Amino acid sequence: MAWVKQKTITSWPELRDKLNELADTNNVVCRGQCADYDNGSIFSTLDRAFKNITDERRKSEIERELARRFRIYAPNYLPYAELMHLNNGPSFLMLMQHYGTPTRLVDWTYSIWVGAYFAARSEFDKDGVI
Repeated sequence: MAWVKQKTITSWPELRDKLNELADTNNVVCRGQCADYDNGSIFSTLDRAFKNITDERRKSEIERELARRFRIYAPNYLPYAELMHLNNGPSFLMLMQHYGTPTRLVDWTYSIWVGAYFAARSEFDKDGVI
């Protein structure tokens, strides 16, 4: 892909300098991801949750069940202003993702610092990717 630039960083000073350089530009959209990066692939939380499931039909069943249960139980916990999103497809998926349910959505950010956070947030013994 021509729009993806890859550079391996091997030290904290090099990473800090590169992040500062990128943060000063206004034309960067990025994603931070740890451990699941594979030859430029980007994985959603749903992809990561289904990593060991090869049956596509089973994946669809589980995804539908997650959405069904979220619709049933979420109204007990959601603020009133968010209830209207339960019946709107894209908003519903964003709401599910916001509250930690695996979805097929992939987050992007204009902040290189947010990308860096997500690249390093959970698996310190593995490389992260921004």
